[in-house]
Amino acid sequence: MSDYSSQIPYEDGHLLHKTNSAVFTPEECQLIIDEAEKKATEMGWTTQRHGNFPTTDLPLAELPRTLQFFRYALVERIYPLLRSQFGQFLPDGGKSLRVADGFVVKYDAEGGQTELKPHRDGSVLSFNILLNPSSEFEGGGTWFASIDDAVEIEQGEVVSHSSSLYHGGHGITSGKRYIMVCFVILEGYDSWSMRFYNQVRNL
Repeated sequence: MSDYSSQIPYEDGHLLHKTNSAVFTPEECQLIIDEAEKKATEMGWTTQRHGNFPTTDLPLAELPRTLQFFRYALVERIYPLLRSQFGQFLPDGGKSLRVADGFVVKYDAEGGQTELKPHRDGSVLSFNILLNPSSEFEGGGTWFASIDDAVEIEQGEVVSHSSSLYHGGHGITSGKRYIMVCFVILEGYDSWSMRFYNQVRNL
């Protein structure tokens, strides 16, 4: 399993993690980008799916090859990683983790969306995976109010965090940045999830 670095202490663990090595290979990342761009030529990138904080994105449900790979990767790579990072907080150790929404986001300094203003997600956990090499853009990363800094990752690496932490997409100043974003819930633990959300939101 990928090793990771952690910040924002809570109880006997942490609420923010970044992997120190890739969870997706460069080839896997490129296939996702290629499918998203191909689909975008047919239907366009969506820009109104997320209310007050919309991203230029495509839902994974529109990307069948990506979705097939992602279902495998969730079981084999992502869920085990999230359980190791957050399992001590979760009532069942993370057995009921489920992705409620997953999508590919495109930031484009040439006339597209370049940043995402600070906000809180409406799930229990969130993660994003950088899909293209960081050499292809300037800036970027995920900014967190708790540390007043942006966490930057390399292609295929993962940033994961409590969804209620105040965070945003740090702006890019050149190039294009592609990420996969997922919102994760704990199925069957709605009241626990709400308590956890409110307990950690101001850390």
